[in-house]
Amino acid sequence: MMHSSNNRKDQIVFAALEIISEEGAKKLTMKKIAEKIGISDAALYRHFKNKRQIMQAMIEKVGQSLTGSISTAVANIENPVEKLREILRIHLSYLENNKGIPRLVFSEEVHQNDPMLRSSVLRMVNHYLDLIRGILVRARETGQIRSDIDVEATAIGFLGLVQAMALLWSLSGFQFEISEKAPALWRVFSESLK
Repeated sequence: MMHSSNNRKDQIVFAALEIISEEGAKKLTMKKIAEKIGISDAALYRHFKNKRQIMQAMIEKVGQSLTGSISTAVANIENPVEKLREILRIHLSYLENNKGIPRLVFSEEVHQNDPMLRSSVLRMVNHYLDLIRGILVRARETGQIRSDIDVEATAIGFLGLVQAMALLWSLSGFQFEISEKAPALWRVFSESLK
């Protein structure tokens, strides 16, 4: 079966993410990735020079994919508060379908071992926070939330809901449906906006 280079790279990235979801980032190896997708180690190295490049590609793919999913989901929603509710739902559902993401984002490789990976995750997080801040500013301007809302702190709090839930879910070994937590989290968060 012939694969284009981009399709093969995506296949490699998603296989690596699956390995991370099952075994953690420390256990990710080029050999395991090659075995998972049924190619030789040499074929894998034609697409990526090392594990670090694959992890970098994972971070970029996750950022693009999540942003794309969110943009599509909220494109026709005018109400800023409803946009926030939908973003929370989409984000948790996205994580549920990509279990390796919390283990990648919270991994030692990202936080301590590689400044480039840490910088990439930080860019992704800042892009997400920019989106949330923009929606909060619009909600405040239209009178849908309190006028004294600290937009920066509220955006961080919104992301914190997702990150805390993702951490608990990952630590539990994915023992519950994370997307089912969205309504309760939204109730708590939305009360802080009134």
